[in-house]
Amino acid sequence: MNIPSASNAPLGVTATSLILFLSILWSLGSVSMKVTVLGISPVMSSGLRSMGAAILVFAWMLILSKPVFIRDRTFWPGLLAGLLFAVEFSCIYLALTHTTAARVTVFVFTAPFFVSLGGHFFIEGERLNKGKMLGLSCAFAGVFVAFAEGFFATDGQATLLGDSLALFAGALWGLTTLTVKMTRLATISSERVLLYQHVVAGVLLIPFSILIGEKGIFNPTLLVMGLLAFQTIIIAAISYLAWFHMLTKYSATRLSAFTLVSPVAGVFFGWLLLNETVSPQLGLAVFLVAYGIWRVNREPATTVSASAANTQ
Repeated sequence: MNIPSASNAPLGVTATSLILFLSILWSLGSVSMKVTVLGISPVMSSGLRSMGAAILVFAWMLILSKPVFIRDRTFWPGLLAGLLFAVEFSCIYLALTHTTAARVTVFVFTAPFFVSLGGHFFIEGERLNKGKMLGLSCAFAGVFVAFAEGFFATDGQATLLGDSLALFAGALWGLTTLTVKMTRLATISSERVLLYQHVVAGVLLIPFSILIGEKGIFNPTLLVMGLLAFQTIIIAAISYLAWFHMLTKYSATRLSAFTLVSPVAGVFFGWLLLNETVSPQLGLAVFLVAYGIWRVNREPATTVSASAANTQ
């Protein structure tokens, strides 16, 4: 299957600034999720977040007079993207009940590697050359450096479970991105792509939470509910609309490389908001991530013939 890529040109100043802002915002989202699960059960939190965001996106489309229901053969890929999205965020919220927000952020943001690997094989014009591979390797090495102590700690089964759930969520995020890029979802508006995901997640996860016997909303403090609102409005609605809009314009590999800033930003916010100790490893990590991002963005695309890119 030969899938055309979005523009492989280097990101401009505006696009670079936006994706960096989103990456930092998502690191704050991970911290806020950790607090939210102290008052709302994990799967229920994810379901409420998606249902609220779906209502907001739907309202936004009505305001802009954008069509919502169109017969364009996107139902099945939309359903698939929604299922991946629902399981991804259930895993993230569940992981936060078993390990730290910092560790969850690290593993979730392995997503660029799944995107790059899939793009190399299935998306025309996104083949990895040596320079891009070096850049991605340096950026990810920076993430490992920042959390080296956490990776090699033996914290017991709970931490291993949390890490595994977060890593699986990262793989699902990568698969969701590839699903959007490789199907008819790439031809529709970013609002409809996001609406598919939030509607499916909300409709499935809220009843599923009740079915498995979760407590639901058991400690609705002002902080917990405020952070849920932040995740719903700012993260799940506004920031994801921006992300999917950028996916229609730029290379998935280039964009995903910038999300590796999030784990490093998470360390900073842990220090700033939670009074966590920042190790000297952070300086080296920031350098490696910055260099990796610069290297990926400066490398020209590796062009291949249509026959070489075909997998079917």
